[in-house]
Amino acid sequence: MQKSLRFLNRAKIILFVVLLISISAVSIFAVSKNNASAAPGINETINFQGRLFNSQGAIVADGYYNVEFKIYQDGTGTVAGNPTGTLEWTESHLNASSNGVLVKNGYMSVELGSVTAFGTSVDWNQDTLWLSANIGDTNASCTPFSSCNPDGEMLPMKRLSSTPYSLNSGRLGGLASSSFVQISQGVQDDAANSTSSIFLNKTGTGGNFVQFQAAGVDALTIANNGDIAFGGNDDHTITVAAAPASTTGRNLSLSAGTGGSGTGSAGGDIVFQGGTGGGTNGAGGSVYLNGGNSSGSAAAGDILIGNNDAA
Repeated sequence: MQKSLRFLNRAKIILFVVLLISISAVSIFAVSKNNASAAPGINETINFQGRLFNSQGAIVADGYYNVEFKIYQDGTGTVAGNPTGTLEWTESHLNASSNGVLVKNGYMSVELGSVTAFGTSVDWNQDTLWLSANIGDTNASCTPFSSCNPDGEMLPMKRLSSTPYSLNSGRLGGLASSSFVQISQGVQDDAANSTSSIFLNKTGTGGNFVQFQAAGVDALTIANNGDIAFGGNDDHTITVAAAPASTTGRNLSLSAGTGGSGTGSAGGDIVFQGGTGGGTNGAGGSVYLNGGNSSGSAAAGDILIGNNDAA
């Protein structure tokens, strides 16, 4: 076929394009009223539809065409190769690979990402992404695309935009993704001042605030009244990390609640109690109070009891 598909880079060019975005940088969420749920899986392709006309304004002949698509980030999208932007992704629909694009009465429909998966190549969390299309001939065996008599990238390129509901895909329950804690995503920074990084207000009854498990067995739970319970799957310790060289170790204080203002408001007690024996004739657990071990010729740590630190 002669050079008759240079639409968008010729004066007599018509291209009708509908883009249905079905992919997001994060999981796409469906939100209904106050309920929100994450989709278990999505079709990570983009449906591209268009109608092709030749340089004389006539509909191109029916057939399977070799077509190349590219997505650029940033740039102007007005120059072939988009030199001021960055090429993120390329996909070639070739007849030689049985992936040619069917054109019927000028209309074509392509699932972008069906030949070359987007994967992590494209950062969809961007304001400016350009889609370019380059139409080749109907040769059944040409490969690579550059050998398929391509017409050149159509200009200006098509800037990707979202459908109305996909504008909400970056939100869950109306909240932006920055409002949520990520799991297994490394360190997260919290730049907010005078607010809690994680704030839970449990208004229902029953259930725990937090429940951590290891291999399906509770390792740590925080009840809705604030009680902390370690799991029975292993021994447990509460420690303060060792101090840097030539630095005194940091204190660990355990204090019961101070009585409220007014008369007769006693302070809370601190109770140390070994575990209760189980089964038949099970011995109770002991309570040990140990001062810290010394190093070298220094004295071991004391155990001091009383208001006046009486030993």
